[in-house]
Formats: sequence, structure tokens, C-alpha cells
Amino acid sequence: MNNIIIVIISIILQLVASYEIGDLSGNALEYTTSRGDAFKDAFIILICIVFRYVLDRVLLKNCIKERAEAESGEGNKPGFSPIVLDIVSFVLGTIFLILFLSLYGKEDISVTLAVMLISFVLMLLFEKDKYIYRDAFLDKVVEIQDDAEGEGRDIEVSASEGEGHDIEVSASEEEGHDIEASDSEEKKLDSDVVDDEEENYKKVKSGNHRIITQTAYVFAGIAMLLLGVLSLGDVQSRHFGGLYFLLLFLFSALSVLFRFINRAFAASMDEDLDDDEKGKMFFGGFKTKDEMLECIILSVFTALFLSHRSVLAAFVFLLGVAAMKVVIPAIFDNWGRGGSKVVAMNKELVARLVARIVSLVIIMIAVWFLSFGAVWEIEYLSMIGVALFIMML
Repeated sequence: MNNIIIVIISIILQLVASYEIGDLSGNALEYTTSRGDAFKDAFIILICIVFRYVLDRVLLKNCIKERAEAESGEGNKPGFSPIVLDIVSFVLGTIFLILFLSLYGKEDISVTLAVMLISFVLMLLFEKDKYIYRDAFLDKVVEIQDDAEGEGRDIEVSASEGEGHDIEVSASEEEGHDIEASDSEEKKLDSDVVDDEEENYKKVKSGNHRIITQTAYVFAGIAMLLLGVLSLGDVQSRHFGGLYFLLLFLFSALSVLFRFINRAFAASMDEDLDDDEKGKMFFGGFKTKDEMLECIILSVFTALFLSHRSVLAAFVFLLGVAAMKVVIPAIFDNWGRGGSKVVAMNKELVARLVARIVSLVIIMIAVWFLSFGAVWEIEYLSMIGVALFIMML
């Protein structure tokens, strides 16, 4: 119940931030922006970001506690099925986007209200996994804890084995060693051939799954990016129609499809890996090299798209991604305190904080550029869509 209240308050703060984005955009598109008004709106958005950081900290602490109770059998595992969540959220989100665009096209609502409502829906779509489906973060916390416990057990076992090794070895064992080795030599050769064949098959299968997983992740991100850009990009010209709305539904459906493919093949790839191969690499905010490559490809594509509007905004975007995924996790991994769970939670929270601040900076750059005619209105609005998209990474 407490988690639901926290999420509701966070959504209200998102609505307030969306209103300020709408107010910024309304003034910018009408070329009535003043420096004082722009910084006032930005300051209110920043306050919302700080309050959401505090709420997220409380929420994640509660979720970790619930997962611990679920693992011990005292509670239920939190979260919903991701495919069901995706279908419901993207269908409803797209319907609301089309409704708001239709109302704005008929001049029933102002441009400020239209941008506010569209930005609010996009915020919910891009950040929904962090609030409704939280198993990805919680699974990471459990894995980190299990790895730490496993290392401790291995050290204890190896120490005890080392201490008793010299005592256990006897003369009779040494005499029978050569006989046992010769008897098992042929069996080892046969088993090695079978193991090599299985290993080669596993590598080929895992490689194919890896390619599909990475491709699906990138395409899902591109589809979500284009959904956000199309929802806001044509607000100024109001060129809406059946084909335009059909494109929104298409990119929404592609987002759901590719996200499902990514999760399905990622899970299948995890099943093909040995226990020793799972979770070996924790580089920055990435669990595996595959996750790092996926994020790099999608981030570079987004930055190239953004650079056609503003090179400065694209540079800020890449700096934000690097800070979220590499710098901040590395800092907490090397100098974080409070245990593995606290470090994992802090990495997640500060990464969210940085994403929202970078989003705000890109929005302010867009307002600044539009105010003196460096970008067109459609370019300004598409920059807002990209700024909101960074919250998805």
C-alpha cells in the first residue's frame, strides 16, 4: 500500500514537470520566452526531480525488503508480467496520444496543454519499467548478494580443503593413483569429444541468440524514440490524419514486439550459459558485454539523430549516458559504502537522477536555440521527444 502511494505521488510530480515543459514549449513556440520565465520553469522541474529522487529511494528500499520476504516465503514476489504490461501500457498510451493530438488539431486545447499531456504520457511510457515492473533491478540485487555469498563459501571451502589435504593423502592412495588414471583415461577421451561437440553447439546457438537479442533491443529503442518524436514533432503544423495516427500505432506495436523478442532470446541465452559464465562481468552499469554493446549502439544512433538538430544537445546526451552507465556505477563500485544492496540501489537512483537532469538540460538547450532561431519548431519539438527518451535507457 505504501508503494502505491509513493508511485501516485511520483506520477503527480511527473504531471507538474510536464506542465512546466508545456509552459516552456508554449512560450518558445510563440516566441514570448523570457529568461526569467524559462529559468523559473526549469527550477520547478528540478525541484520535482529532487523530490522524485527521494521517493525512489524509499520505494526501492521497500521493494528490496519485499523481495527478501518473497525469497524467504513470507511474502509475494512483486511485479507483473512484462509482456502484459507492455501491451496494456503502449496501447493505452498510444490511444491517449492520438486523443490529445486530435483535440489539439481541432483547437479544443492550447499548445501548452497539448505538449504537457503528450509529454506526460511519454514520461510514463519511458519510465514505467522502473516503477511497475521492478524485477530487473531486484534480480540484480539478488545476484550480487548471491555472488558475494558464493565467493565467501568458496574461500572457506578451499581453505579447509587446503588445511586437510596433506593429512588425507596416504601411501596407499599414491600407489593406486597410476592404476586409476590408466583405467579412466579412455573414458575421459570419449567424454572430452562429446563435451567439445556440445560446447561448439552451445557457442553457435548462444551467438545466434546474442545477435537477435542485441538487434531487438536496438530496434525497440528506435521504435520508442520515433514514437516520442512523432508524438511531439508535428504539433506546431497540426498535420494530423489517419496515416499519421497509423504510424503512431505502428511504432507502438513495434516497441512491444521487439521488447518481447529481446526478453525472450535474452532468457534463452541465459539458459545456455553455465553457472560459472553467468554474471561474470559487471562493467559499470552493465551486467554483460552484450548489454554494454546494445546501449552503445542505441545511444550513438540517438546522438546522431539529435546532432542534426543540435550538436551541443547530442554531446550532452552522450555525456549523460556515459555518466549514467559508466562513471557513476564505477564510482560506487570502487568507493561506495553500506554493502552490495546499498551500492546497487545508489547506482540505480543516481543514474535516474542524472538522466532526468540531462533531460532538463537538453530541453533548456532546445528552448535557447529556438529563441534565437537556430532550430525550426519541428526540430525543437523533436528535441523534447529525445530529451524524454533518455529516461528509458
